[in-house]
Amino acid sequence: MPRIAPLPLVETLEPRLLLSSSFVSLDSTAYYHVPTDNSIDALWTDPSFDHSGWASGPMGLGYEMNSGYESLIRTDIGSAMYGRNASVYIRIPFQVNDPSLIHGLSMRIQADDGMVIYINGKPVGAINAPAQPAWNSSALATATEVLPSFWTTLDVSGGVSELVAGTNVLAIHGLNAGSTSNDMLIRADLAASSLTVPEFRVTSSTPMDESAVGTAPSLVTVNLSREVDLATVQPGDLTIDGVPATAVTQTGTKQLVFTVPAAGPGVHTIELAGGSLADINGTLLAPYTGIFTVAVAPSLEALPASQVYSASATLHGRVSDTGGDAPDVYLFWGGSDLGQSWSGWDHTVPLGELGYGEFTLDLEGLTPGTTHYYRMAALNVSGVAWADVQSFTTAPAQAPTVSVLPPVRVVMQSARIRGELLDNGGHDPVVRLVWGDNDAGTD
Repeated sequence: MPRIAPLPLVETLEPRLLLSSSFVSLDSTAYYHVPTDNSIDALWTDPSFDHSGWASGPMGLGYEMNSGYESLIRTDIGSAMYGRNASVYIRIPFQVNDPSLIHGLSMRIQADDGMVIYINGKPVGAINAPAQPAWNSSALATATEVLPSFWTTLDVSGGVSELVAGTNVLAIHGLNAGSTSNDMLIRADLAASSLTVPEFRVTSSTPMDESAVGTAPSLVTVNLSREVDLATVQPGDLTIDGVPATAVTQTGTKQLVFTVPAAGPGVHTIELAGGSLADINGTLLAPYTGIFTVAVAPSLEALPASQVYSASATLHGRVSDTGGDAPDVYLFWGGSDLGQSWSGWDHTVPLGELGYGEFTLDLEGLTPGTTHYYRMAALNVSGVAWADVQSFTTAPAQAPTVSVLPPVRVVMQSARIRGELLDNGGHDPVVRLVWGDNDAGTD
């Protein structure tokens, strides 16, 4: 038979609302029976039917008289079917914990030649099957040979309403094209799409996770995603660095405030153990861990200037300690030292948030022969620190030095005049060329 892959029929599910779980897999145990009359036709799909006397094996039932399906068949039923019947009854029990959460059901199927599908006795789907299948029915036609990697996916959500908490039964009426067909295959799995149970979790805390505070907190506020059952709350549910809180109050249906022991400067860990408390529906809390830092004021230094010229200089500084919270650093400079003033300096340059280490700032357009003063300030959540003042004096301005070079490319009516700037005197000078048919000197 030609190998033609069937087109998959896929149900689209909203991933934000649904979870998928498998009820029947290729490792599930299937119970099977080849009927010889119609005595159990009205009974065998019912979940209460006793199949304990049926043969069983892992999913992947069929037989192959030639070659093709050997790798797909895990339970060979050729001796029971061939020459006897084109129909086989198959039952696979499966467990459901909470049917109210099941949104849909789907099956992946490989069938040669057909099947009818039941969930707890209700017909929910069929492939290549007669409208009223009987104990000795055949498939409507010979199916194309199944490729191992291709599956047909069917929506069998009509069975959702039949599900019960506990044991359920997927029943399959397997159909061959005839009792003497040279092959037969039934492979299937069953999956459920379930409504997610929203997680009961901490949405935020104060101090916030990965934050820095200037003062050690005596209270920790915890905001929750749903209303908490206060009867499940204990002060020791929350710890800082493993030390339990000493008291707790409910300040809102979704908010708890814990009284905590003092925490010194440094990094600290807030923990609310998973399952330590529950919401009003009994859903246990997901574990929460938050990190915060009790910071101290930073420290920094103003270092000596370098590359000081008549109109430029490079200033240096160092953040020697962030205090646990990277500070915002500002540089102040001008013609006089105005101390720890935020507003009086001639110039203020924000350098942004800086971590530990040195930093530099290039100044240009300075007045030659002038003393300039500079300080730095560093501000974090705990406070501000000022560096001691530094100063530098720019070199005095000097006249530039130029040299006239011999002309080149001198012809009858043109020439290229050349010169060289030997020293700019500390500033980029304006260069002017004068020429004529006699030397007028420097006047």
